[in-house]
Amino acid sequence: MNVLMTGATGFVGRHCVEEIQKLGTIISLGRKGDIVFDLVNIPTSSDRVKVPNSLDAVIHVAALTQKTKNDNTLPEEYQKQNVLGTNHFLELLDTSRVKQFIYVSTLDVYGDTNGQPISETTAPHPQSPYAKSKYEAEQLCCNWTTQRNIPFCIARLGLVYGPGEEAYEKVIPHYIRRALKNEPLTVYGDGHVKRDFIYVVDVAKALRLLIEKKAVGIYNIANGISITITELARLINTLTGNTSGVKYIQSPSQQESITFNVSKLHHLGFVPKTPLEEGLLREITWFKNL
Repeated sequence: MNVLMTGATGFVGRHCVEEIQKLGTIISLGRKGDIVFDLVNIPTSSDRVKVPNSLDAVIHVAALTQKTKNDNTLPEEYQKQNVLGTNHFLELLDTSRVKQFIYVSTLDVYGDTNGQPISETTAPHPQSPYAKSKYEAEQLCCNWTTQRNIPFCIARLGLVYGPGEEAYEKVIPHYIRRALKNEPLTVYGDGHVKRDFIYVVDVAKALRLLIEKKAVGIYNIANGISITITELARLINTLTGNTSGVKYIQSPSQQESITFNVSKLHHLGFVPKTPLEEGLLREITWFKNL
């Protein structure tokens, strides 16, 4: 099996390479890939000939993502990287026979779900420029594969954590940084809102399974087990030996739980293997070695 993959050097992509290589050969495409190509460029005929005539699977992971809550990236940049870039990627594949296509998307396309568990039938309401660009890219891929009768799958990733996310201002790396400095971990509100975290290696295994099972349609890649923010903070303090405790402050906005119904993923045969404590210990070790 030969699999063409974008985003192989990113946080999720690096782990996907290790898993998907178990199925066969990975051909990476990107600025530093096996096929050198910048998705913001219009593909030329010389670019197209670099792509194999037949591909068992294509998995499109590359994207410009939000790294902070107060993201200052202009909406135009998300459109350029995620929408126009995806369109250029599809143009690049026009002369290749693709047997399966997987687009890696995000839970952000769902928008505000008022704390209700998210399933594949939850209606998307993307709100941020990033979420809107990802949802638009989903539609581009769906239309392209439908026109060519190619089996198509959207993998919407949940709250992914693990070694390699040090560039992101998300709650787990934020807490680990503070805990390793023996600083109190800040919790907004009463800390009772829940989050469903999934370890990055489990995400990679799930994506590999989607290829193996020739999955079609939408799949949310999440754990299905939730934890409150207070419980998360206390667990990280325990694992790091941080004695500064937890500090509760008033929330600047309404806090809602983010949880998932993952019965569809489980029905496919996937169950995450990494307990939260084990995954956190690996990420803590990663931060200590930076």
